[in-house]
Amino acid sequence: MDFLAKRDTQKINIGAPKLKLTDLEDAYNENDPINGGVSYKEGMTAIHAVTAEGNVIKGVPVFLLAYEKVNLGWLFQVTTLPIVKQIVELGYIIFAKYRTSLTRGASIDALVEQYEARKEFQKQLNMSCDDNVCQAKIK
Repeated sequence: MDFLAKRDTQKINIGAPKLKLTDLEDAYNENDPINGGVSYKEGMTAIHAVTAEGNVIKGVPVFLLAYEKVNLGWLFQVTTLPIVKQIVELGYIIFAKYRTSLTRGASIDALVEQYEARKEFQKQLNMSCDDNVCQAKIK
């Protein structure tokens, strides 16, 4: 993702950046239309993209779309061939299932549980005190 973001902001891509990368851990709001209604759990389970038209794309096709946007689509064209597509998609499903255990030391289910607990805590905090006091406590 860092590579794509860097490439997207380089002069290779003329005009405004073509990609908006969203960090699910950074104040993610699944109810914001820009996020296509993708829940935290869905987002953690597989990569998603929301097109400018609001269409949600999931899995390997996201990589092809993202690389096309930064003028490197040719790198992923091979994944459109039927046999290669099946192999890559199976590989991605396996990778996505274990990705967080390898990279973050926790399963997707554990991360979702933590996320839901943080959300509930924030909700309770917001309901239990005056906005000025809450803001002071949060900061």
